[in-house]
Amino acid sequence: MDTGGIGLYKAELTPKVVAAAVEEQVDFALAAASLVLLIVDASEGCAPLDMEVAAKLRQAGKDVVVVANKADTEERDRQVGEFYALGFGDPFLVSAEHGRGMAELCALIIKKLGPAPVEPTTSTPHPIRLALAGRPNVGKSSLGNRLLGSSRLIVSEIAGTTRDPVRSRLARAKSDGSKTEFVLVDTAGRRTANKRDTLDFFSQVRSNEILADTDVVFLVLDAQQGVTRIDKQLAGELALIGCGLVVVVNKWDLAKEAFRADAISGFEDEEEFRAKFRAAVRRELFFLPDPPICFVSAKTGLRADDLLDAAEGSISVRARRFRRAASTV
Repeated sequence: MDTGGIGLYKAELTPKVVAAAVEEQVDFALAAASLVLLIVDASEGCAPLDMEVAAKLRQAGKDVVVVANKADTEERDRQVGEFYALGFGDPFLVSAEHGRGMAELCALIIKKLGPAPVEPTTSTPHPIRLALAGRPNVGKSSLGNRLLGSSRLIVSEIAGTTRDPVRSRLARAKSDGSKTEFVLVDTAGRRTANKRDTLDFFSQVRSNEILADTDVVFLVLDAQQGVTRIDKQLAGELALIGCGLVVVVNKWDLAKEAFRADAISGFEDEEEFRAKFRAAVRRELFFLPDPPICFVSAKTGLRADDLLDAAEGSISVRARRFRRAASTV
C-alpha cells in the first residue's frame, strides 16, 4: 500500500486540506500494514522531518525498514550512516531510478513477511472489477469512500489529488446468504488532452490501462454542471473499450436543495425534475448503449447502495448480449 507523503503540510505548495487527508490515509495504512518501508532521501541525509516520521512509526509499533533511495554515488553511500539515528537498524540502500538494490529489497520483504499464501482453488467467481472515472473533483474518491466505509482514498475539494489508481476490495452479503465480491479502483480525474503536466499525463495513461481491464466503470458526473465536453469525450472512450458502464450523477443532494429553494423552476415536483434530468443525460450521451443512471450523493450517502446493484445488473446485461451475439455466429 503506497500512501501520500507524511508531513506534506510543511510544503508551501500543498494545500492544508490535502495534507490533512494524506495524514488520515497514512494512519489507515499504518493500521493495516504488517511491514512499513520508511523511504528516505540519501541525497539529502537525515532531515528533521524524517525524525518526526520515525517517531510516528514507533508509536504505531510496526516492523519498519528504512530504505534510503537515490543512493547513486559513493558519497551518498557514506551519508546513510545518519539514518541510524531513526532507530530502526541498518538502512537499506537502493536507487529506484537505476534499479540498485531492488531485487535485494524484494528478498528482504519476502523474508520478513514470508511468501504470499496460496489461495485454495474454488468455484467462487472472480471479483467484479469496478472503476470510478470522471473529471477532476466530481466526487469519485468520496464515492469510493462511501462504498468502502473507510478513508482508503484521499478526499479533498481540490482537483487532482488522486494521481495514481488505488485498488480496494469490498464484499456485499445478499439476502440469500451468498456474497458478491468487488475490486474498486479510483482513477486520476480526466482533464483536457494536453501533456504540459507530465505527472497528470502519466496518471491518465495509467487510468486508461486500468479502465481497459475493468468489468464495470462508474462514469461520475456533477449534478450541478450536467454533462460537459470532457464527460462526453470520456464516455466515448469507455464505449470503445467495451466495458460495462453505469452513469452516476453525484451531488444530487445539492440539486434537490436547489429545487426545494425554488432556484430551479419549470418542474411540478422532484420526480419530474429527476426524470427530465435523466432524459437530458441520455440525449447528451446518445451514443452509449442505454446504461443505467444512478442519482446519488457521496456526501450524504443518498442512494449510494444502488451503485453495486447497478454494477451487477450491468454485468448480467453484458453477459446476455454476448450470449445473443454468440448464438448468431
